[in-house]
Amino acid sequence: MLFRYVLPHVPEPLPVLREALRVLRPGGRAYVIDVDSGLWGLAQSSDPRLTAVHTRAAAGQHLAGGDRLIGRKLSALLRRAGFAEVAVRPFAVTSDDRPLPDFAPHLGPGRLAPLVEQGVLSLADLALATSAWARFGADPDAWVMLLGLIGTGQAPGG
Repeated sequence: MLFRYVLPHVPEPLPVLREALRVLRPGGRAYVIDVDSGLWGLAQSSDPRLTAVHTRAAAGQHLAGGDRLIGRKLSALLRRAGFAEVAVRPFAVTSDDRPLPDFAPHLGPGRLAPLVEQGVLSLADLALATSAWARFGADPDAWVMLLGLIGTGQAPGG
């Protein structure tokens, strides 16, 4: 069973993982691919004016019941759900591996548009993010690293 970037958007991930364990066959595995906003990524060069926008975006996700720090909790959540052989490992993708436009879903302004519709961010915030993304994409020295986590656990009895 695979959970790909799901748990940060779930108000209560433990019942979700317990249900996954319930439907898995003995010895079956659950895999969780997710992020932790404290570890998530680096961008060179970054626009310090976006710090406030990102802080409001994170607060909006939190108000909707999400947890942007879920990555650091994966091991404990999998164990508390009843999984055995729990492990969490990091993975990284950089702009040395992929072209900058591939990072748009994670860093570009399009990901902020729903937050404008929800009233969490303003149109001015979106305009700032749009211009910052355009400047970033035009910078020949721009570089990105996204750090994610892969957690896994096995259903007992396998």
